[in-house]
Amino acid sequence: DIDPTVLSWAIRHNLSVDPSIQSRVHLFNNDVMKIENVPQVDILVAFNYGICYFHTFAKLINYLKKCKKAINSNSNGIFICDLFGGSQSLKKFQKVR
Repeated sequence: DIDPTVLSWAIRHNLSVDPSIQSRVHLFNNDVMKIENVPQVDILVAFNYGICYFHTFAKLINYLKKCKKAINSNSNGIFICDLFGGSQSLKKFQKVR
Protein backbone atom coordinates (compact mmCIF):
# COMPACT_ATOMS: atom_id res chain seq x y z
CA ASP A 1 0.00 0.00 0.00
CA ILE A 2 1.15 3.56 -0.50
CA ASP A 3 -0.38 4.56 2.84
CA PRO A 4 1.77 3.48 5.82
CA THR A 5 -1.21 3.77 8.21
CA VAL A 6 -2.96 0.96 6.33
CA LEU A 7 0.07 -1.27 6.75
CA SER A 8 0.37 -0.36 10.45
CA TRP A 9 -3.27 -1.36 10.95
CA ALA A 10 -2.65 -4.68 9.18
CA ILE A 11 0.35 -5.42 11.38
CA ARG A 12 -1.49 -4.52 14.61
CA HIS A 13 -4.72 -6.37 13.83
CA ASN A 14 -3.46 -9.35 11.85
CA LEU A 15 0.25 -10.07 12.01
CA SER A 16 0.61 -9.31 15.71
CA VAL A 17 -2.29 -11.61 16.57
CA ASP A 18 -0.54 -14.66 15.11
CA PRO A 19 3.24 -14.20 14.83
CA SER A 20 3.57 -17.58 13.07
CA ILE A 21 2.24 -16.05 9.85
CA GLN A 22 4.66 -13.10 9.77
CA SER A 23 7.25 -14.96 7.72
CA ARG A 24 4.62 -15.82 5.09
CA VAL A 25 3.22 -12.31 4.62
CA HIS A 26 4.96 -9.61 2.60
CA LEU A 27 3.84 -6.00 3.01
CA PHE A 28 5.16 -3.23 0.79
CA ASN A 29 4.89 0.51 1.43
CA ASN A 30 5.22 1.58 -2.18
CA ASP A 31 3.47 2.06 -5.49
CA VAL A 32 2.83 -1.48 -6.71
CA MET A 33 4.08 -0.62 -10.18
CA LYS A 34 7.44 0.51 -8.80
CA ILE A 35 8.23 -2.61 -6.74
CA GLU A 36 11.01 -4.76 -8.16
CA ASN A 37 11.86 -8.37 -7.28
CA VAL A 38 8.46 -9.24 -5.88
CA PRO A 39 8.55 -12.64 -4.17
CA GLN A 40 6.58 -15.45 -5.77
CA VAL A 41 3.27 -15.86 -3.97
CA ASP A 42 0.41 -18.36 -3.90
CA ILE A 43 -2.26 -15.74 -3.21
CA LEU A 44 -2.18 -12.16 -4.47
CA VAL A 45 -4.94 -9.80 -3.33
CA ALA A 46 -5.96 -6.32 -4.45
CA PHE A 47 -8.38 -4.90 -1.88
CA ASN A 48 -10.39 -1.67 -1.67
CA TYR A 49 -11.00 -1.59 -5.42
CA GLY A 50 -7.41 -0.45 -5.96
CA ILE A 51 -7.45 -1.99 -9.42
CA CYS A 52 -9.83 0.80 -10.45
CA TYR A 53 -7.01 3.34 -10.11
CA PHE A 54 -5.64 2.25 -13.47
CA HIS A 55 -7.57 4.56 -15.80
CA THR A 56 -6.11 3.42 -19.11
CA PHE A 57 -6.23 0.01 -20.69
CA ALA A 58 -2.43 -0.04 -21.09
CA LYS A 59 -1.83 0.64 -17.38
CA LEU A 60 -4.35 -2.00 -16.36
CA ILE A 61 -2.75 -4.60 -18.64
CA ASN A 62 0.72 -3.77 -17.28
CA TYR A 63 -0.60 -4.18 -13.73
CA LEU A 64 -2.23 -7.53 -14.51
CA LYS A 65 0.96 -8.76 -16.20
CA LYS A 66 2.94 -7.81 -13.10
CA CYS A 67 0.43 -9.70 -10.96
CA LYS A 68 0.65 -12.78 -13.15
CA LYS A 69 4.45 -12.71 -12.94
CA ALA A 70 4.28 -12.62 -9.12
CA ILE A 71 2.01 -15.65 -8.80
CA ASN A 72 3.88 -18.87 -8.12
CA SER A 73 3.46 -21.00 -11.25
CA ASN A 74 4.06 -24.19 -9.24
CA SER A 75 1.17 -23.67 -6.84
CA ASN A 76 -1.91 -23.03 -8.98
CA GLY A 77 -1.93 -19.57 -7.37
CA ILE A 78 -4.81 -17.16 -7.41
CA PHE A 79 -5.31 -13.42 -7.87
CA ILE A 80 -8.22 -11.99 -5.88
CA CYS A 81 -9.56 -8.56 -6.71
CA ASP A 82 -12.11 -6.64 -4.64
CA LEU A 83 -14.17 -4.33 -6.86
CA PHE A 84 -16.84 -3.46 -4.30
CA GLY A 85 -16.46 -0.04 -2.72
CA GLY A 86 -17.04 3.66 -2.94
CA SER A 87 -19.57 5.81 -1.17
CA GLN A 88 -22.53 3.92 -2.70
CA SER A 89 -21.42 0.69 -1.01
CA LEU A 90 -22.21 2.17 2.40
CA LYS A 91 -25.87 2.92 1.60
CA LYS A 92 -28.65 0.43 2.17
CA PHE A 93 -30.69 -0.14 -0.97
CA GLN A 94 -32.96 -2.63 -2.64
CA LYS A 95 -32.56 -3.37 -6.30
CA VAL A 96 -35.80 -3.71 -8.25
CA ARG A 97 -35.74 -6.03 -11.26
